Amino acid sequence: PEGCITLNAIPTKAAKVLGQQLTLDAHVEWKHHVMVELRAWIATRKAQGATHMTMEEFRHVARNQPDTHKSWGAITTAAKSAGLLEFDSYVRAQSEKTHAHPVVRWRLV
Repeated sequence: PEGCITLNAIPTKAAKVLGQQLTLDAHVEWKHHVMVELRAWIATRKAQGATHMTMEEFRHVARNQPDTHKSWGAITTAAKSAGLLEFDSYVRAQSEKTHAHPVVRWRLV
């Protein structure tokens, strides 16, 4: 439609991947600490019987917080690559700041 911008998904995805890698490269130590914390948190949740999570849940309890909230996307990608999470569905965010926009519900692997 007139006035709408159509994005090519391939360059957009490539830019996302590049941005996430740059974030992780700039915060290697933080990534290491938060991934250790995430693995332990997932293990505890699974021991409690949980089968799913949102990254929002972990973000609220994580001791290792990034300089910018935008770093969490890179951690989610790292967790998927490490085999900790698999996509399940979308649910509404719990945070009022997000106005209940959809977030990914992850299956714990």
